Amino acid sequence: MKKPALRLLQKKVLYNGKKGDILYQYVMFTQICDDIFHKYGRTREAMIKILQICQDRDVLKKYLLSREGEVIDMVLYNAEEIMEKYVNDRVETAVKHAVKHAVKHAEREASIRTKIETCQEFGLSRKDTALKIKKAFQLSDSAARKKMGKYWIK
Repeated sequence: MKKPALRLLQKKVLYNGKKGDILYQYVMFTQICDDIFHKYGRTREAMIKILQICQDRDVLKKYLLSREGEVIDMVLYNAEEIMEKYVNDRVETAVKHAVKHAVKHAEREASIRTKIETCQEFGLSRKDTALKIKKAFQLSDSAARKKMGKYWIK
């Protein structure tokens, strides 16, 4: 906790002491935050109390009224919560990407299987069917043989 003399020194350096000065208002805001958080802890309720006090004292009133939710979130978030949110966002993005990739792969496999089964139903030979899927899905000879082995109904 800062000593009163140090706080006074910081005030003298930061602003000229005029009540309407934006730096004065910011310093008042941080002092109110310190006092309320010290008494009530770092909670949403404490932050709402801080906003009420600031509005009553005309400290950053216009700004705080226009961005109340943003200010509450910004002040209450700590580094751990921010990191947790970042990690969760990254995991969510990775999962979405993996699902999208898996769906794309499954759709391609279903299309290959359907093409092979359709060719087989129309009586095409194994060789002709392999050529068709190779061309349609841009497969190598080896990949086409594997797909034929997997989906050709015996």
